[in-house]
Amino acid sequence: MVSTAFFLMEDTLPFILLLNAEFMKTYRQSFWKTQVSRSIVLPILIALLFTSLFVEKRILFKVFMLTAGMMLVFIGFVGSMLYCYVVITPNQLVIKNPYFPFYKYYNRSYFYSDIEKIIIEWPGGLSPIHMLVYIPGKRRKRFPIDFVNPKDIPNLAKDLEEKGVKVECKHIYPDF
Repeated sequence: MVSTAFFLMEDTLPFILLLNAEFMKTYRQSFWKTQVSRSIVLPILIALLFTSLFVEKRILFKVFMLTAGMMLVFIGFVGSMLYCYVVITPNQLVIKNPYFPFYKYYNRSYFYSDIEKIIIEWPGGLSPIHMLVYIPGKRRKRFPIDFVNPKDIPNLAKDLEEKGVKVECKHIYPDF
């Protein structure tokens, strides 16, 4: 089965890459399993539910619903713009944003031969896991890969090392 995938190169020129689907490996999880949904979106939705059950004055309820709705829209927009997932192809590492596929900064592809090293780390707290891609002669790029399941990080690191990329995993979640 041949599929066509559109990716953005480092020089931001789009190209078409024909790949056999069995050679691509995608590391992605559902939005509801991401850190932003567990730490921000679900508590706001639960607060909205309890407020709708216990608030007696309609005007206070409407103000609260409007405020919480604006927060959810802002968090949804910013959150969906920032978080990425990873696709491993036979000759490239592709980092994609699922909701803004044409946003240049968070949709990148790198040839494995161009990558000096990759650091996968968790800064701590409620922040997502980050992937730092080092290219010789250029600044490093930091990608929040919240759409990658933390349990898949060892497999992702192993797949990248098989492609000849030096990978370091630092401060990954304490539960694995």
